Amino acid sequence: MRSALVLVAVLGCGPGIPGSAPPAKQPATSIELAAVAPQLPPGERLAFTVYWSDVAVGRAELANDVDRVHSSFRTTELASALVDLRFDLVSQLAHGWPRSLVETVVTGGKAEHVRASLARGSYQLANAPVQLAPEDGPVHSLHTALGIVRAWSRRHDKGSGHLWLLHRGKLFRLDVFGPVRDAVAGKPALRVDAVARAIDRSREVALSIWLGAGDARLPLQITARSEGELMTAELAAP
Repeated sequence: MRSALVLVAVLGCGPGIPGSAPPAKQPATSIELAAVAPQLPPGERLAFTVYWSDVAVGRAELANDVDRVHSSFRTTELASALVDLRFDLVSQLAHGWPRSLVETVVTGGKAEHVRASLARGSYQLANAPVQLAPEDGPVHSLHTALGIVRAWSRRHDKGSGHLWLLHRGKLFRLDVFGPVRDAVAGKPALRVDAVARAIDRSREVALSIWLGAGDARLPLQITARSEGELMTAELAAP
């Protein structure tokens, strides 16, 4: 439960009917999304209810500022009887692009911190050597990855794209597939299916992201499937 729960909570979006699972194989042709500026409107504040299967297990919040994005997740009192989980992610930005991140996971009172510097072509975990990024492209946080998907969907791209992101100290390749028109909770939406794969092949998460059809491309819902579990994050009413 923990790995899928954390990923959904950090992505910070939004039970409804899950979308079809994205293709398991990496697409034969895919464009790198490095040139797409993340859509992270300053001042945006969003809250989400997170479900494990059909049971509400917590609340996630996402706050965008000019040079900083912060997301948090807390399990409910009832869910904490099974797994007491708190998660915080802070991405520092420069001109809209990620420059560093700090992830904090607290489980059962034990805290784990991951700090990293991000750059175009490389990344560096705290007290570790600099690592070169695949394809010499930028490395993103989960925040800016979601922002890129929001911006990319406005172009109505029909092909596939990918980017690299760092999560819990692991490098992931995120493959996204062209948006399709759909609806969620009675609202028109675009659904973007995606697969996040750890570069060391230790983890794979299948995602479906429903974005509002308007220019804001508000994340209405996300589902994540990992290790046979289904997590859903649903945008809460203002």
